Amino acid sequence: MDQGLDVPPFAYLDKGILATAARNYALLESGPFRLAGPIAKLAWAFVHIFYLMQNEDRMVVFLKWM
Repeated sequence: MDQGLDVPPFAYLDKGILATAARNYALLESGPFRLAGPIAKLAWAFVHIFYLMQNEDRMVVFLKWM
């Protein structure tokens, strides 16, 4: 079934866990770094905005949240 294609081996990078638990409370765990509470909720908000597809979407969401 090999057609001479060189396929690189699969590599997975675990970015950690980030979840909201309440309106002003979230949990963040990445490697040895752990955080909970309103600071983690703020981190969740910025990570969410960062992963939006287009810059216009980022600005719209940021301005609506403000």
